[in-house]
Amino acid sequence: MSVYDCIAESYKPQAAHYYLGAIGVHPAMHGLGIGAQLLRSFCALSDYDQESAGVYLETANPANVKFYEQSGFTISGSGSIGDDTIWCMFRPR
Repeated sequence: MSVYDCIAESYKPQAAHYYLGAIGVHPAMHGLGIGAQLLRSFCALSDYDQESAGVYLETANPANVKFYEQSGFTISGSGSIGDDTIWCMFRPR
């Protein structure tokens, strides 16, 4: 198992949840609210699923941490891979 996988696995919720693997918006489209809308739409899937405890993700971009926190995510843990930090985040349903 890779270092990344070990970090992600150790902070992943045990309860059923949705996993956000990747989300992105072309840099020319930043600041238009498109990323936030994509994230809200994905989180809504979990919100309407009675079996889901919430949405879990990891990010290595420190700028993304604030973006996710503004959408209700909290840091559930973090770890280092060399000079890089991986933040694991969860947003409850």
